[in-house]
Amino acid sequence: MKNQLHTYLFLILFLPLHVLSQEVNIDSLKILLKNEKQDSTRADLLLHIAESTDVDTIFRKYNLLALEIAENNIPNSKGAALKTFLRIKASAYNNIGFDETTKGNLTNALNYYVKSLKIEREIKNSKDEAYVLNNI
Repeated sequence: MKNQLHTYLFLILFLPLHVLSQEVNIDSLKILLKNEKQDSTRADLLLHIAESTDVDTIFRKYNLLALEIAENNIPNSKGAALKTFLRIKASAYNNIGFDETTKGNLTNALNYYVKSLKIEREIKNSKDEAYVLNNI
């Protein structure tokens, strides 16, 4: 009973701080996003906002926005910029695949994971390739 009381007290005292911390983080990222002009940084910020939220609709929306920026920039990019936009595209696909998994749409999820995996291998990003393989 005493341990249970300590657990409840901990949750009552610190859970609001965690939620507030997430909101402050997202608000800070949104301010940076509003002021940022460079597409690659904007897309990275969108991914960070998406990954900082627990709200499914926001998670999906910001990943789709990052994906759109990447797809619009890939045809005109070369070298490091191209690799950056491909990485963003792969991350967005992986995140959307995760979203589909949580909704029980496993076929759709697998399609997004495969798209992400193909890109990660193309750009030789073994760390994120491992994340995608873990999600599959």
